[in-house]
Amino acid sequence: TCNYVHGAVSNGRIVTAPLVYEEASTLRILTWPAAQVFVDGRNVGEAPSNELITCKSGQVSIRLVSKTGLQRTFSLQLQPAKKYTVRADLEAGKHSVEERG
Repeated sequence: TCNYVHGAVSNGRIVTAPLVYEEASTLRILTWPAAQVFVDGRNVGEAPSNELITCKSGQVSIRLVSKTGLQRTFSLQLQPAKKYTVRADLEAGKHSVEERG
C-alpha cells in the first residue's frame, strides 16, 4: 500500500499527516509524456514530479496513463528502506528502475 497522507478523525474533523511505515520504501516516478500515476489501483498524482511516494515494502503494481491515452503497467518488488526512481517513456513503451540504498 502506498500513500501520501493518512486521515484520522479528531473532534469530528479529518486530520491528515504524513504516512510513515517502519522500513518503508520510497518511489520517485518520472515519465515522458506526463501521466497520471496509479499505485495498487489508487491515483497518487501526476508524473513527472519530485514528490516521493511512501510504500510498504513488497510487491506493488504501477500504472501510468498519459492524457493522450498512452499506458504502461508493471509490477515492482520493493525492498525495505530502499529508494527507487522509475523512469518511463510511454511513447517508446519501456521503463527502467534505479534502486538506491
